[in-house]
Amino acid sequence: MYIVGHFVTSKLAGLFENGIGRNLTFLMIPDYIASHDWGYHHYSMLDTKSEIMKYFKSHMLGDWFVHFGDQKEPRKSGWAYKNMKLFAKKYNLFFLEAEERGLLRKDLTRRDTIRGFSHTMMEYLIDYYMSRSLMCNDLLYYSKRYLGEELLQQPLFWLNDFVNKEEIACAISLEEGARCFGNRVLLSTRLEEFVLRAGIKKFGLTPSVESMSFIASHLEAALLEFPLSKIDQVVEDTALFIKKYL
Repeated sequence: MYIVGHFVTSKLAGLFENGIGRNLTFLMIPDYIASHDWGYHHYSMLDTKSEIMKYFKSHMLGDWFVHFGDQKEPRKSGWAYKNMKLFAKKYNLFFLEAEERGLLRKDLTRRDTIRGFSHTMMEYLIDYYMSRSLMCNDLLYYSKRYLGEELLQQPLFWLNDFVNKEEIACAISLEEGARCFGNRVLLSTRLEEFVLRAGIKKFGLTPSVESMSFIASHLEAALLEFPLSKIDQVVEDTALFIKKYL
């Protein structure tokens, strides 16, 4: 999931009771420091006495459930993988059409795998659909303030301290991760754009309005084909999983 999905499932799990604010910055740490591999190996041992770690762990629990389900071993049999055939059958068409329309980056040397593309699009589908929820009415404002301006304009001493204290392994420098993530958020004018811009980066498309519209068209088509009740259900199930293990 991405910003919207993590916010909604964490809120349903009982977080954000004291407001959104910087808690949103804490929630999305695994994304902008690229620490998921570390998080998957340590999430069950994380001490949630601090607010930062509580939101960090909520993020990891949400991703764990969507990817692996309610099991102890990280086997790729969670909701995103079980349902990814929705996009797997469109994998070749997606990249062929993107190439024909000149949307692929010129420096792209290798496309995402079928499994990588398909399960990611299933996760994006959650965010894209939940962007329309009344729960997210103020999320764009708080995202731009605390995930955009906060990451780009404020010192990251607190983040460095947190990462060093917890000995978190990151796949990217904190400054670069925060800058890239914050820029994508600030450029967005609608909640749906968060996953569209993330998709542009992941799938190697050129940063443009046309590329966003292209990804959106595939997600819109999927919403017409896929039962919306299944998205509602996985959001509810993910929130229950977070609440159970947080």
